[in-house]
Parts: sequence; C-alpha cells; structure tokens
Amino acid sequence: MTPVARPLYTLLMLAATASALAQDLDFRLVAVSTPTGSSTTTTLPGSISDVCVGETFFVEFWVSDVGSTNTGVSSAYVDLSWPSTLATAVSIDHGTLYNALSSGTIAAGSIDELGGSLLSATGVGIEPEWARVAVVELTADAAGAAAFSLSSSTTGAAALGRGVIAWANIALSGVTVTVNPLPNDPTGAVATPATICAGDSSTLSATVGAGGDALEWFEGSCGGTPVAGQSPTVSPAATTNYFVRSLNTATGCFSACVQVTVTVNPLPSVPTGAAATPATICAGGSSTLSAAVGAGGDVLEWFEGSCGGTPVAGQSPVVSPAVTTDYFVRSVNTTTGCVSACVQVTVTVNSLPSDPTGAVATPATICPGETSTLSATVGAGGDALEWFEGTCGGTSVAGQSPVVSPAVTTDYFVRSVNTTTGCVGACVQVTVTVNPTISGTVTTALTNPLSGVQVSADNGGGSDTTDASGDYQLCVPNGWSGTVTPCLTGWRFAPPDLSFANVTAPVSGADFIGTQVYDLDPPSGGDEFVGVGDFSFFAPSWQQSVPPNHPSDFDCDGFVGSGDFSFFVTAWLKSVFDATISYPACRQCSGVRLHSLLKLPRPSAPDAIHATDLLLNDARVPFRMEKDHHAAGLVEVEAFSADQRLRDEDAWVTLPPVERELQSASGRERGRTAHQSRESAAVGPVLLPETLGDPCPQRAGLVGVEGAVTVRIPLTAFAERRDQGDEGLGDSLRGRTRAARTGISRRL
Repeated sequence: MTPVARPLYTLLMLAATASALAQDLDFRLVAVSTPTGSSTTTTLPGSISDVCVGETFFVEFWVSDVGSTNTGVSSAYVDLSWPSTLATAVSIDHGTLYNALSSGTIAAGSIDELGGSLLSATGVGIEPEWARVAVVELTADAAGAAAFSLSSSTTGAAALGRGVIAWANIALSGVTVTVNPLPNDPTGAVATPATICAGDSSTLSATVGAGGDALEWFEGSCGGTPVAGQSPTVSPAATTNYFVRSLNTATGCFSACVQVTVTVNPLPSVPTGAAATPATICAGGSSTLSAAVGAGGDVLEWFEGSCGGTPVAGQSPVVSPAVTTDYFVRSVNTTTGCVSACVQVTVTVNSLPSDPTGAVATPATICPGETSTLSATVGAGGDALEWFEGTCGGTSVAGQSPVVSPAVTTDYFVRSVNTTTGCVGACVQVTVTVNPTISGTVTTALTNPLSGVQVSADNGGGSDTTDASGDYQLCVPNGWSGTVTPCLTGWRFAPPDLSFANVTAPVSGADFIGTQVYDLDPPSGGDEFVGVGDFSFFAPSWQQSVPPNHPSDFDCDGFVGSGDFSFFVTAWLKSVFDATISYPACRQCSGVRLHSLLKLPRPSAPDAIHATDLLLNDARVPFRMEKDHHAAGLVEVEAFSADQRLRDEDAWVTLPPVERELQSASGRERGRTAHQSRESAAVGPVLLPETLGDPCPQRAGLVGVEGAVTVRIPLTAFAERRDQGDEGLGDSLRGRTRAARTGISRRL
C-alpha cells in the first residue's frame, strides 16, 4: 500500500512512539441498512445479516481505544475487501470526526487506505465509547455471502499522545452480509374490470413470480401507498395506476413492480323532472312515467320496486300497477355503461268500487213512447251511479234512477263511482225491451175513417181503439204470434181478422174495412145508409133457417125472423153512424172478447171432481170441476189481459135459460143464484162483473199480467142431460145456440 503524506500525523506519531507498544485498539465493521445517526456511541449498532440483490446497504468502520491507557484514537487507516461479484462500493462518507486527511480508494471488491485523522486535541473513542471513522455505501449485486474484512494498511493507526499503534495490538473484526436473490416479477397482473364507473370497484390480481411467496400492491407508484391484500378490491375516484411485486417473505426481497391501471369513468347526472302522469290512478288504469336524462347520460333506465330492481322497458313507459308502487329512474351513458343515482316516482293506486247490485229496469218491457225507470244499488266503495246507453262508458244517461224511453230495445249499463277518487267499477247491464207494434187504419168501404173500433190481439197482444183518423197501434210482445181482430158494436169487418207469426219488428198496414151489419147493399161494402136497398137483401131470407154468420141473421139465432126485423127497423132510413140504432147482444162489442166454444165434459157422478183443459182463443188454459157446499160444479178459468191486472177475487156467473143473457152475481148472492139456475140449459156471452178491478186504469206497461175467473155451473145441469149421450152438456149447450160463440169478456 502507498502511504499517505501526512506531516501533522508524523509529528503526533513521533511524540508517542515510546509507549505505544503497551496499548491496544479495537477496529470493527458493522453492516447497516441505513447509516447510524451519531458518530459516537457506547453500544455498537446491530449488524444486518443479509440484503437483497440490488439493495443499497452500508458498512460502517468503528474504532475504540481499549488499552490500559486510554487517550483516544487519533487516526485510523485500514484496507477493506469483499467478493467483488457480490457488491459494489458506491461512496465513502468520513463523517464529522475523522475528516482530516481522509482517504479511501474504491476498487472492485476493495477500498485502500480507508480512514482519516482527528484534528481535535480531545480524545474520542475511549472505551467504552466507539467512534465512527467512515461509512461505505454499497449496492448488492449478486446472491452470495459477502464477507467484508479489514487488513492492515500502510499508513496504520495512532492513539492520541501515544503515537502509532502496532498492527499486532489492533483487533480487526469484519462482517459478513448474505446477499439474497430477488423473486421474479409477478405475471398476469390485471384489474377486473379494467374500466369502472365512479363508485364501482375493481379487483386487482396477479401470480407471484418464482422465488416469491406473496404479492405487494401499491397505489400511485411502486412502493408508494400500500394496498392491502393479495387480490385487493379497489374503488378509486379517478383513473389510478396500481403496482404489484413479488415478495419473498423469508428474505424480505421483492421483485420489480408490474403496473395495472384502473380507468374510472364519471357518472352521469341524475334525471330531472321525473314524474308519473297521472300520479294517482284507479286499479286497472295506467300512468305514463317520464323524466329528462341527466348531463353525461344519453338514455334512461326505469325499475319497479327498487333502484336496479325489476326493469321497466321504455324511455317513457306506461305502467298499470295493481297496488301503489314506487318506480325508480336513472341516467345511463351507453358508451361507458355508467349510471347515475336513481330518482323515485310513486304511482298511487285507488281500489275500484264493487259492481252495483239489484240493477233493474221497471218495467223491463215497454211499448214505443212509454218509459222505464232504471235503478240499482251502489256497490261497496262507491257513492254514486253512472248510467250509459249502448255500451259501458258510452252515451251518458243522467240521474241516479233515470227514466228512459227508448224507441227500440236498448241495453243500459250502470257502474259504481267513488266521487272522491274518481274510480269506477265494472258495468252491470240492464235491457229495456221495446215491443214491436202492429198498426193500421180502419175505414168504411167508402174510405171514411172509422173511430172507436176496438182492435184486439190475442195471446197477450193487447188492444187499442181507433182514433178519429181510424188509426190504431198495438204493442205486442217480441216474437208474438197470434190474431188481430177488430170489434165495434153493430159492425162487421173485412178481413175478420189478421194473423201474424213471430213479430219482432214494427208491422204497418194491418188495415180493416168495416161495414155496419144492417148496411147490406151493395155487397161490396155498403153505402153507409140503411134503406130500401138493404131491405131488398134482407127480405129473401125471411122466416128461413140460415147458416152461422148469415148477413141477415142479425140476432145470431140461426133463423131470420121477427127478432132480426125488430132490430133492423131501428136503423131504417138512417145513417149507419146514427147513435139511436139498436143492436142485438151478439152484435155487441165491449171490452176484450176471447171467443171460444165452451165444451164441458159430462161428470161420471153428480159430485165428481174432474180436471181438463179449456180451449180459449187457440190457447189451452187449465180449469177444474169440483163440488162445493151448494153441490154445484166449479169451473176455474185463467184469463189474461194486456191492459190491466185482474183483481184477485172470484167472479160468479150462472147459466140462465137460452132466452136470457147470462147474468153475474156477487159473492153474497152465490147460493141463491146457483139454486135458481138449476133449470139452465145453455149459455150466451159471458161478461165479467165490474167488480174485477178498475174499469179504466190506463196504466202503461202491464202487458201479460194474469188473473182468475171462476164460473160456477150447477151439477143439476149435468144430471138433467146425462141421458143425452157421451158429449153431455157440451152438445146441449151447442144445440140451441150453435151460432152463439161464448166468450169471456172484460168491460173496460
């Protein structure tokens, strides 16, 4: 080694040469990761045992005067060596003590003359104190055991006031630092997903490189802000770089870092103006959801129940919830997929009232021009009714119980309404049936209108009386079939009647031509005056038996004689419209006449009870025969009226002799009348008593109602004719009155 020229050092060494051989110095090396803070210490710092390849570490050179005479170390120079492949010296720091004449030549694996001198006259490093001479900065280059050792230098060392100390009296202690290899870099480092929206998270992952057994993650830079975990989940507010390296937890060595970037896209703004229109609906109704997309977004997403819950399709969806429901909307950036926070919209659903009950039209069937009253009871949850014509929700009909008068059969609909919520229930249908009409005109053969003609329809078809123009109109049940017959006292008509089948629509043109019974000339219809011409047609049949319905048999007894003439003369030289003209009973017309031949079976015994049918106007109605306490037979006949309801009481009539018209009796006269009629043999027209209801009620809509009429026939009538053969009383009744058609009539 080449000594360093140090004049001051030489002087100090010469002054103490004589006593140096008796003193000892202790030179030691300490390896540290960072330089010790103080240049003197009584306790040497602990030496590190190993470092990692590429790591910087420091070797400190410490001295202490440990001889019997301690004056302190005034200078110290040594040679330092180590394996050149394992570490490289970077720099030397001589500190604040031994910075005079400091030296140290760095070479591969060595430093020559590492040391310096103390200029202070006060000794340092006197046992137990240690003084630091120099600090060598090194970089670990390769794995292996790097043994750092001290050896004598040319310059040597000296103690204060004692001169140069022989190397034999200096203890030299080195240090070994193991250089550990680095693990390989991690592989497969990735962020999943690599791009997120603000507020979302991404998971960092990688595979530890060979030689490592763990990962270390950092944010911002390699070795920067630690991120805990082997596969940490991160949620950066902005785009951020993360770094990962492999770590050998036994040696503490780590690899270089691998970078992973998490890109963060901003969220769009929340929607504005979110609304449901209408915000309140009735069950079964609908509402339209709407909002404006927030800044940074380009579409809307709607959900039901919660934000991100059940999707609702569309930008302005129409919804129809069954119950009150919350909806949520958020802005979406379709490029980044980022969504805003949700805004809530509520659709309130009010329940529907129950359907009305008891919906009815009274009456349900009317004639044209008549009225019907609609009524119903509001259903639960409602407080009013709404009526419509034609369809539910169609043409409104005002009122809670409206009175209607449709021209044709019409369906009406009613629903319950809650006037607070506006909600309505389902409709209930009510039909008002408008019966079809049969109309016509009754005129004379000279086309003069004939007023006062009673036009009747059997089978419940009702009746009407012609007006001053001779017009009439009947309202018959829908689908009615039957016969329309005109009747006016003293008149006959052509045709006698008109038959119809399944009438479902108005029928017009049902016309009749009337001829007064005494107006016999000309045969085509009369001249509306009774005179010589009429007598000339009457006379040829004088005192002759004639068939039924013969024009000259005015009194309907099958014989043209004085009885007929007595009536004819009342019309002599008079207009057929003269009110003083008289007519026989069989030419009378009062009320609704139901023509029929009354056929009664012969009883097997005077007190027998029979049940059969009675044929009235081609409609069979039941009747019965039984005995009573007067020993009289009883025939009960159901009669129908199109105009009014018959009272619920009996009408008693008897069988007078053929020469007399049938008489009626009240209930208190029943016994006497029955007794008096035991000699009766035949019947004529039967008139119902006036006690059976109001004679002129004119009440609308009472079509098809029914009542009962009881005809009492003494059993003696049967007994007296028992020997007349199987047809019994029926033949007897027809015998003398074969031309007389019995009937049941009601005087109106």
